[in-house]
Amino acid sequence: MNSLIERIDNTIQKNKLQWVRNGHSVTVQICDDGRKQCIRFKKDKDMYVFYSMIHKSSLIKGKRLRREIAYRAWRKNDMKDLVTFAFDDKSNLIGVIEQPILTMDHEELGLYIETLARECDRFEYILTGDDIE
Repeated sequence: MNSLIERIDNTIQKNKLQWVRNGHSVTVQICDDGRKQCIRFKKDKDMYVFYSMIHKSSLIKGKRLRREIAYRAWRKNDMKDLVTFAFDDKSNLIGVIEQPILTMDHEELGLYIETLARECDRFEYILTGDDIE
């Protein structure tokens, strides 16, 4: 995991990005208005998994709203190739990118973090009208 942390730190430094890494997460500034998105990462067997919270389960009230959000996530999955939207084990709506460790290069790392941050922030804003994560 230290290798990924070092790679993220190098990406931030090399590209002079307005990202802040804290442990196994990176906060990405989306735009100048202060919108940010926290991207967490972990190693799962031979994959790096990048994920970000879009909507907390505690904020989803009622079955109808949960179905509507699930439907929207399913539709977005149909339109997106890189980011997958899913519910985690606590029923939170998250965005996820999984990448094999052996084939991820420097450019992909930056692309994955930036794309996941933007897509999750956009979906969060559509659902809540706010910058929660």
